[in-house]
Amino acid sequence: MDTYQATFGQHIRYLRRLRSLTQEEVAHRAGVHVTYLSGIERGMRNPSLKNIRAIAEALGVPVGALFELEPISSEALSPEHRLPEPVAPEPAPPEPLPPEPVAPGPIIADATPAELSPTGYLANPV
Repeated sequence: MDTYQATFGQHIRYLRRLRSLTQEEVAHRAGVHVTYLSGIERGMRNPSLKNIRAIAEALGVPVGALFELEPISSEALSPEHRLPEPVAPEPAPPEPLPPEPVAPGPIIADATPAELSPTGYLANPV
């Protein structure tokens, strides 16, 4: 495998992943078969200039950007392929405070049901 081909393919993969595109999406946009694009990304295929141009257009970058092995800024992308600006996550709403504890009244084991409230406490403690 040619080192230059491998580096070229890795850069195409990098640009594709940077845009969150699948190989299928890029291959469809470029008019090439997905296995052909996969072979390019793995450095196993040597694409023609026609296919290089088609892949660049599918990725929304100038042809020269495929040969620049430095990371590419989003300003160099065509508008439809630019990544959205990162949005700061909204702060989580504050947790609700737990209810204040209520001091229970005395529980009488031998109290009659009439003497007990619905909670089991004496309705009228003595």
